[in-house]
Amino acid sequence: MSRHLHTSVDYHDKTIYLVMRRLRKPIILLIVVYAISILGLVLIPGQTDGGEPYHISFFEAFYIISYTSTTIGFGEIPYPFTQHQRLWVLLCLYASVITWLYAIGKILNLIQDDSFREAVAENGFKRAVRRLNRPFYIVCGFGDTGQLLVKFLDQRGIQAVVVDKNIATISSLELMPYGSYTPGLLADARRIKALEWAGLHNSLCSGVVAITDEDSVNLKIAITVKLVRPNLKVICRAESEDAQKNMASFHTDYILNPFERFAERFALAIHSPEGHMLYEWLTELGHCAMVRPHKPPRGRWILCGYGRFGKAIQRQLLKEGIEVTVVEADPIRTRCESFAIAGRGTEADTLQQAGVESAVGVIAGTDDDTNNLSIIMTAQELNRTLFMVARQNRHDNLPIFNKVNPELMMQRSEIIARDIFTHLINPPMDIFLRQFQQRSREQINLLLSRLSAVMELLSVEDRHEIEREPWSLIEESREGQKNVELYQLTENWSVLIDEHHAPAVVEHLEQGRTIALHQLLRDPHDREKRLPIVALMVQTRGGERIFVPEGEYEVAYRDKILFFSRLGFRYRQQWLLCDGYLLYHVLTGKYAPASALLRWYQRYREQRSGRGGS
Repeated sequence: MSRHLHTSVDYHDKTIYLVMRRLRKPIILLIVVYAISILGLVLIPGQTDGGEPYHISFFEAFYIISYTSTTIGFGEIPYPFTQHQRLWVLLCLYASVITWLYAIGKILNLIQDDSFREAVAENGFKRAVRRLNRPFYIVCGFGDTGQLLVKFLDQRGIQAVVVDKNIATISSLELMPYGSYTPGLLADARRIKALEWAGLHNSLCSGVVAITDEDSVNLKIAITVKLVRPNLKVICRAESEDAQKNMASFHTDYILNPFERFAERFALAIHSPEGHMLYEWLTELGHCAMVRPHKPPRGRWILCGYGRFGKAIQRQLLKEGIEVTVVEADPIRTRCESFAIAGRGTEADTLQQAGVESAVGVIAGTDDDTNNLSIIMTAQELNRTLFMVARQNRHDNLPIFNKVNPELMMQRSEIIARDIFTHLINPPMDIFLRQFQQRSREQINLLLSRLSAVMELLSVEDRHEIEREPWSLIEESREGQKNVELYQLTENWSVLIDEHHAPAVVEHLEQGRTIALHQLLRDPHDREKRLPIVALMVQTRGGERIFVPEGEYEVAYRDKILFFSRLGFRYRQQWLLCDGYLLYHVLTGKYAPASALLRWYQRYREQRSGRGGS
């Protein structure tokens, strides 16, 4: 009965309700004891110094009982007490002290009560959400994936609000070294109340990210949000095909299957190492590392583990025309008994039965990190030439996997966090990567050359070489033959040419001036210099996409341009896009008049000179 009453109470009154309910008896008992004590002290007659009868007032009685019950004791006022008064005060003293001890015990029990502490935490959480003054995302699930995603968002200055039902993960939120306070709620994100408390109806809420470990929970969150706020962006993690289809049926904005995504990238690394290298460069969070692209060999592969990850890998390899030998501990449950070899793959006998001596690579894809490490170590002992691919299930096992050093690692949490982060901060990048990876090797190498030039990773004479073999010079640099900086801080962003994001550009376009793309890449401090920025894609107002546009492309109103550069140069370009005087100087080499009268006179002279020339 009490639980039903508890859950029906309005959130705002929950803490007060618990206090009044749990302390009801002590409060009533204190009131009764104080009332009887005060009334008795008022009714019992005293004597003045002259021996005349005297009754103290209610205020004086309350004052005396108050300091008596707290055992402070200020003496007998206003006159010395009679024996009857002293006897009554003595009884009141014991009664009030015992009552206070009982009340304090109840207060301590209430403070330690889980329901009360939860109510206080919920009140504090909702106050924190109400105080947010910038756009935020609700992140449902704070496991390995959630922690990485919130970390990436915090590094970009994007606010997150966390909801998770695991008390350990919510408690760890306070220990995270984030730059700003991140509110966290201990609750089941499937409950609409939990989402509402997290700010679902807040106008600053930019979207909801459902990345718990259970597809059913993510599905329920997506359905709830789409029903309550249909236009709010919803991003979901789904690890089964059925969940993906279900989420897509009600227009979930972005659905990510980490197993399918890694399988696609693995297949990409096989048929287009350059495309895979480009993906790694453009999605690296925080820094770009020029490394030799992974080139998984063609031939027969051994796949250990035929769960959701194994099935996704097998589908992609078969599409590439690659033979796959499956090793599975429970072939009946995974429905592969007709073609799989029974075993975990951790034993040498099983791998030898699968033909490890003649295989080109082994994929350790079980859902147990210990087994995956054992598979890799056993396979390396049997065949040192194998290309090793490992599935890492827990993020905290990364140091152990680094010791065995597989060529490729499937870190589920990092794949999800990186993809969602890229989609949140720069959706055009996701479009660009999906379409440009299918371009020819020459086009991809040309773009890699431009990126390396922008990041100043190679000298001028080497940039022609990198167009032919983008990783050859990197290998030389590792051997000390070339002094090349291999790591560079990078960032990518998109700019919409409109009044809000590029007012200076719009103003010039409205005046009939043409602006070439390369002019937006000039340094505001020195118009003769070019900023280290590469334009990756232009999406026109009509929806046409132009990949790696040339510098002579004429910028138009409502164009959306995707850029990539070294860290810090984005703000120089924003300065140029927003400052009309600065843009005028960069375009013409002249300084625009500061006053409106002088600007009118300048336009008048330009019009007259134009008519005179005609």
